[in-house]
Amino acid sequence: MTAPFKETLREAYLGVRTLETAANYAKADQIALADVPREITPAVNQTPEYYYTDDQGFWERAFSDLPFWGTTVSLHGVAISEWVARIPGLFFKPGSDLIREVSPDAIERSSETWIQYQPWGKSQKVMGGIGTLRLAPMPDGSRLLCVTGSMNASTGIPVLVKPEILERFPAGLEGQLISLSARWQPMSTGWAAQFPSLRGIPRGYLVIENPADFRLLNQVIPTRFHPFTIMEYQKDSTLLYDFAFATADTGDANHRRDLEEFFERYKNDFGRHGEYLIAADMYEPLWDAKFNDPAELRKDSQLELLEARVRERMLGENVIEPILEALVHTCGQDKDFLATFSDQIGIEPALWSKGTILAQECNSFLAFIKRDAPQKIESLIDVLAVHFPRLRS
Repeated sequence: MTAPFKETLREAYLGVRTLETAANYAKADQIALADVPREITPAVNQTPEYYYTDDQGFWERAFSDLPFWGTTVSLHGVAISEWVARIPGLFFKPGSDLIREVSPDAIERSSETWIQYQPWGKSQKVMGGIGTLRLAPMPDGSRLLCVTGSMNASTGIPVLVKPEILERFPAGLEGQLISLSARWQPMSTGWAAQFPSLRGIPRGYLVIENPADFRLLNQVIPTRFHPFTIMEYQKDSTLLYDFAFATADTGDANHRRDLEEFFERYKNDFGRHGEYLIAADMYEPLWDAKFNDPAELRKDSQLELLEARVRERMLGENVIEPILEALVHTCGQDKDFLATFSDQIGIEPALWSKGTILAQECNSFLAFIKRDAPQKIESLIDVLAVHFPRLRS
């Protein structure tokens, strides 16, 4: 793939991921408990109990096709964090590890102890599952937290803690070691449905609502979390969107000060003249943001205005030819692969297929999308990136 096409596709993919992140950020405070579907609710006296010692084992079970909603999950010696992954479980979704692999070209600055990535390098890390939010309490006082066996909030398991339970914790939640046994329940609102890459990621949490559900181990240990945001910035007189994040270790007494200094510097490094669009910490803001919480992004059609701006800047007409080249390259000579793409974005192949050679079929497919389903171009870019890694790196 030629360099200009690769750059155009990378920007388009970042645009799609920005749209996905904005759509899901706008839902981040909509975490009410949903009913477990009756057909998969185990009988009380037959409820299996699953034991896990690490985050990965839990998420592998959650991603499996085996019944899991409504079952009891037991964890021992896990740390509580006030920070919750942007998309819990995304870190362990198959393929996310490849997205997180960043080439040396993405390094902007480095020393013996740290590396600073260019915006597109940081974006790859966030798209691969790194990035956390600290959410405000729900109206009833409940809080969405996470527990983690790896002491890493980006890989942790969401837990909904009722207000009467929060009162039982000593001052300071972060890093408290506990053992717990609680049911895995679905949230009432799912992930933004138009992005195929998020399919199969359950939106749920363990619910701690009784004192018997957990036991304090009377130990506090350091945890890591990764505040992230969307950055709008200038590059060569072009307005772009990328992600920014930083790693914090609560074992460092100065971690909040260091975060604040990093984000203040990063948005202006190398002449970026950037602006952060969303806040990660809804208790104590770490940086100035255009939207300080999900409700602000939902207000007065702000989400729709942001989406229109991203589409205009990063998903213009010039993306069609690079997509065509990527489709031909990815499918090889297998026209069935193209039909699979069509099915995955919700378009019946019979609507565009003419039974011709692959290159012509790809042209027919894209022509149909442009004419009859332009909103599907984002879904196509999203699903294509799963099969064509060079699109996102």
